[in-house]
Amino acid sequence: MSWKKQDIVKPIPKEISSIVNEASLLVSTISPILSSLSALVSAASALYVSTLDPYKTLVTSALTEAQNLNNNFFNTGVYYLTVTGDKIGGKVKYDQYGIPLLTPAQAIDAVVASFDDTADFYRPQFNVSAQVSMVGFLATAPNKDQFIAMLNSFISVINLPDWVLLKDRIERRSSTATVYSEMPDWQSWRLDSIENMHEVKVLTNQLIAYLNGYATVPDTNLTDLSNIISGKISKLQSLSNSLSAFAASIGSVTGIYLVNLPITIGGNPALKSALMDCPLERSTNQYTILSVIVGGGPSLQTVDNFRKLVL
Repeated sequence: MSWKKQDIVKPIPKEISSIVNEASLLVSTISPILSSLSALVSAASALYVSTLDPYKTLVTSALTEAQNLNNNFFNTGVYYLTVTGDKIGGKVKYDQYGIPLLTPAQAIDAVVASFDDTADFYRPQFNVSAQVSMVGFLATAPNKDQFIAMLNSFISVINLPDWVLLKDRIERRSSTATVYSEMPDWQSWRLDSIENMHEVKVLTNQLIAYLNGYATVPDTNLTDLSNIISGKISKLQSLSNSLSAFAASIGSVTGIYLVNLPITIGGNPALKSALMDCPLERSTNQYTILSVIVGGGPSLQTVDNFRKLVL
């Protein structure tokens, strides 16, 4: 296992396609029945007076898909670490713009050492018999302009907050260094901290709320009931369109190094071994950023699911 340059795709869960299909099927099945007011009232009578709901299977299927998506990605925190030139031990070196410098070797060494930092409460602590998974992203370039281009390209696909902050700082090109050196610290993190994944969560939560409310039978007259049903169909159509547009927005980026560790037995030693890469560590590039997302125990499957998304 080593770092490789490869295409990285926007993290859009494949379950989105399934949810889109379920929502579209629900809309296309119900909408023709509600094409006119008379048909709407007639459908409302048949649908809600009867104890059998002909659309229950469709609703339940879409609801299950949406709930599974949230369970797979957002219910468990993961281990997250970013290393930049001002987040390593020792004296920080800056270029003429006040941008902290860092080589790939220094970045990798800092991550590997962080697994043994006993003062870091949030670091991963897995023994050799534990199953772990990891995905890591490393961008490095010989000059500032190439580095900014790489950051912009990566952020357009995976919007990691630390990468956005570094890009903004470099583009401001401050003339003096105003930050202080600090050791890299792990965070307890959730995948919805990534803007792309947050959008997925918002959309699926909206869909879950709609589907949960679909079966609600108001105690009112058929005219009011018709309006309520019409409103629900309109809302579902809007959500379905949003999901479809989001699922279609897949992009990719090249030139970023990726470490890709599927579920493996070996704990922290396996994680550290996967990060080490002799050819990459010989690079003399001074502009570098490295982020890793680690899973183990309850977060194992969450990280592995995310790892699969970006390949």
